[in-house]
Amino acid sequence: MPTWLVVALCGTAGGFLASWLPAGMDIPFGKFIEPHLADHHVIAATLHVVRNVIFGGVAAPLLWLADDPQATSSTSRVTPFLLVASLLVGGGGVQLLGQWFRQKTEEATSNALGRATSDLAQRVLPTVDTESTGRVKGEPHVEGEPDEDTETSG
Repeated sequence: MPTWLVVALCGTAGGFLASWLPAGMDIPFGKFIEPHLADHHVIAATLHVVRNVIFGGVAAPLLWLADDPQATSSTSRVTPFLLVASLLVGGGGVQLLGQWFRQKTEEATSNALGRATSDLAQRVLPTVDTESTGRVKGEPHVEGEPDEDTETSG
């Protein structure tokens, strides 16, 4: 069996195993597909596993080639270290990809919250009349409530 195929198979096994870790099912499919999968949990889980297997199967040979650019199926031997490394890379690649997606989601959420806060501040701040009473413009003055200007200390 060619070395690249053994490495790819170990990577796919790592991707499959990573699917059952907490971060293995966290990677979103995107805003167009995710709403359709909300009611179909078995299909969503199957797609996660298939995607993780593919990512693991691609990541392991890429690492193998990056480690030894001269590597070919005829010159490389399959060693236990290569098998374990391929398995770990296949699973670790899924975990890294999941972390990257979580980070991008957090950045997008943070940016959206920042824009919403800025928009809200621009709408609210012009209505505050801090120069005279410190109350919001148009807010009725409640009888019996002391004005800040007329308060006496006592």
